[in-house]
Amino acid sequence: MADIWISLVIVLLVGIGTILIFVITGRNKKKKEDTLALYATQQGWAVEKINTPNQHGFRLRGTDWVYETLSSTDAAASDSTSNPTSHRNLWSSDHAVSKHGMVLIGPKLPSVQLGNFGDLLLRKALETLLGDNAADAAGLHEVKTGRISLAQRYTIWAVSEEGASEVITPEVENALLKWQHKELPVVKIAPMGAEIITRQSRMDTPETVQQVVDLGNALLGAQAIR
Repeated sequence: MADIWISLVIVLLVGIGTILIFVITGRNKKKKEDTLALYATQQGWAVEKINTPNQHGFRLRGTDWVYETLSSTDAAASDSTSNPTSHRNLWSSDHAVSKHGMVLIGPKLPSVQLGNFGDLLLRKALETLLGDNAADAAGLHEVKTGRISLAQRYTIWAVSEEGASEVITPEVENALLKWQHKELPVVKIAPMGAEIITRQSRMDTPETVQQVVDLGNALLGAQAIR
């Protein structure tokens, strides 16, 4: 009889603990969302909350740009051992453009001399960075521009040296070098517009969002001085 009561008490405690975890997690999530929404409003940005069965996050709109920070769930994933949740943070603007073909800025890639095989690996890396815009990788080659400290953290590819020089202004360099988030951004500036992308985790705190917006504003500033 005593064993039964002990088992019931354990089940009850586990149930209460589970409920408390859900309540605390829900409160923390709401507090985090409210903090971002308030910060965005204070900055004068329009705020749109996204909450669908497969996606949740925020869409922020500023002058000449849009920023989305989303988590998506693959409803079709059936393997319980896999993690079907993916993240995407995307700043985009059609007001920051490159008139001399695409310029791509990404995390520093190791320099490996492997001949034609090395060229193939580089092409695959560029296609991965470009994602849906992989076809735009044609003509891209690594260029050297900006400070040494920039080259130590980032690799820059461009169709032309002139295009890279116009995009990599001192303001853009500073924003890239001040980037504090653990995942470095992928920045694409094309004739149709610009994007800043990260995917490892949500960038949805005031501090991380401001980092993205500062870099985006630097890109827009580079456009303004051309």
